[in-house]
Amino acid sequence: MEQNTKYFIMSISISFAFLTFIFFNFYLKNDFHTSILATMVLWAFYILCIPGSHGKLILGAPYKFITKKTLKYPELIVWPLAAFFTIYSVLFFKNIYFISAFTNLFYVTITNPWPHWLIFFVSGFGTFYRFIIGYDKFFANKYLHYTLRTIIIIFSCFILFQLSYKELIILLNILA
Repeated sequence: MEQNTKYFIMSISISFAFLTFIFFNFYLKNDFHTSILATMVLWAFYILCIPGSHGKLILGAPYKFITKKTLKYPELIVWPLAAFFTIYSVLFFKNIYFISAFTNLFYVTITNPWPHWLIFFVSGFGTFYRFIIGYDKFFANKYLHYTLRTIIIIFSCFILFQLSYKELIILLNILA
């Protein structure tokens, strides 16, 4: 079996298992419509609040398998979809956010701009860091200034994440 096929099957299986588990967890307690909406809210929470390159897993692998081409920046598709669904669900389905602890935490994060929107900014920066660093140029040229810039940005991000995490823990009054 080809490597791309293995990657595609693995990524689709992980995504499908994750979404199925969440859906059935909500379906045991709620109706079908509420379960679908809650699953989509948690998907948006996963995309918007966890820094990482989620577009490659959700869109990149199936696109590459079907078209044999690489989707250059799938995050530019996934993030607006998650943001649109989040805004739509906050405006029209507020009750969906009060059925679990994670959805309630997401609702609090969405409705309180300061300081909780820092989570979105940090996550967005973590997801789109390769646009800022020049990820493709770094591996193509391998010049010293690219390496130094990358090290400085990564170190600055680490310090920013550490300080903002500690501040967020204090602001949320979580005993850790």
